[in-house]
Amino acid sequence: WLRRLSLLRPAGEQVPEAVGEAIGPLVQELFRACDAALEGHLEADVVLYVSQSDALACAVAAFGLDAGDVHATASVDARPHLWPAFGDFLEVALIEEDGVPFLHFSR
Repeated sequence: WLRRLSLLRPAGEQVPEAVGEAIGPLVQELFRACDAALEGHLEADVVLYVSQSDALACAVAAFGLDAGDVHATASVDARPHLWPAFGDFLEVALIEEDGVPFLHFSR
């Protein structure tokens, strides 16, 4: 099952309100997928989240993924996170290992 979310809200200057508007619906979908996995549903939805480039850059920054390292922790770098050098895509996969579901982030 493929679900597509088209969210064309500008992220502004990455203020907390803009980040919430940009990634709020994505986080809701992640929670739904995790809940479904924990309830034992075998099939999880695939969600294609479509947004403006600046909103995607906000999402990548909010999840703490640095432009240079997929496994980086939250960045406190003052330089702006701008597309296309930063936030060109974000993939979140719900994976189960040894019966435990977890989210894997990559960019």
